Amino acid sequence: MYPKHMQGKNSGTRLLTAVLSVLVVFLAALCVLSWMLFSDPNAGKSMPQPSDSAVSKVVAASVSGKEVSLTPEEVAGWLNSLIQKNADVKSRSGLSALSVTAKEDGTADVYAPVAYRGKTFGVVMNLTPSFDSAADQMKFDVNSVHVGRLPVPVGMAMNLMESRLPSVLSRQGNTLLCDTSSLFRADYAGAAVQLRMTELKLQDRLFLLKFQLKLGLNG
Repeated sequence: MYPKHMQGKNSGTRLLTAVLSVLVVFLAALCVLSWMLFSDPNAGKSMPQPSDSAVSKVVAASVSGKEVSLTPEEVAGWLNSLIQKNADVKSRSGLSALSVTAKEDGTADVYAPVAYRGKTFGVVMNLTPSFDSAADQMKFDVNSVHVGRLPVPVGMAMNLMESRLPSVLSRQGNTLLCDTSSLFRADYAGAAVQLRMTELKLQDRLFLLKFQLKLGLNG
């Protein structure tokens, strides 16, 4: 049994030890979270080069009204060409390129290094694509979001990215919407080609799309 004058010191020591232990645990957790946030498992991943090959396939299929299948690489190449051509997309979103990986369950992982406040974060979003024919909108349900190795609640991630979305995208809850009425336009065989999407789905790791074709002479 400690003398009375020592009991106060002993209690103070135990309290200090408890506080220091909590602080150490907190700092360790902070270090782990920081590592997970800035550690990008996809760093150095090769990005598909910007390409319009998907557009040619889509237009050719649209002439006959047939469904066209695109690989994830073709989709990513087409998206990267849009990013490179559109300064608004690059400045608002902070991304310069992305890659797409199709999954067996009908979802797709979209990976992009995103610049934010002088730092680059590797962001992976798992999406389920579909098409709303009544609204002429592509829909992408966001199933999960990872920044680096850190899983981020979808709602929180959507709140953070909402103000940075390109003008062609909008948010509805945990779903990204893309208005297609003025999106698919290209020059093809000397004509201005306007495509109206009528179908979008992901099946057997291929994107299946269908369009109606509208032509107008350039000039």
